Amino acid sequence: MTITIGVDSYADLAFADAHQAARGRTAWAAATEAARMAALIEATSHIDAFHDFVGRPADAGQPLAWPRIDTRMGLDGVSVPPVVARACAELALAALDRPLAEQAAGPAARRLTLGDVAIDYGAAGGAGAPAGTGGALALAARLLAPLAPPRHRRPLVRT
Repeated sequence: MTITIGVDSYADLAFADAHQAARGRTAWAAATEAARMAALIEATSHIDAFHDFVGRPADAGQPLAWPRIDTRMGLDGVSVPPVVARACAELALAALDRPLAEQAAGPAARRLTLGDVAIDYGAAGGAGAPAGTGGALALAARLLAPLAPPRHRRPLVRT
């Protein structure tokens, strides 16, 4: 499968819509087209900001990390590997709930205490904590791991 991209996203709306529909994810379909496209752009930005990849960009002036050349993985330097588009779609669904940077930062402090004074910012797991998106960052990292330079690869150890 060949994935072609625009300048803003590793997955186009048709790909992401089909990806989410195949998995029965109704929250994606319920979002407006503009919200879905914004989520794909945010997911792409997250991928480029938090992941290193083998090889180098196919064109020094391209806005995204993919397509790439000199990967020694048989990639053509013209298209995006399907796994990158899938990771983008997975992250985009999570981005509909709240910004990916916020999710990557982990849980926020809920209580600040200074001496005898304590300020509560809300119960843990409250309205700010989306259900079912905590694994999107980890899933994307696992999908993209085979495309990382060897120094970034770690063996999966099951315990």
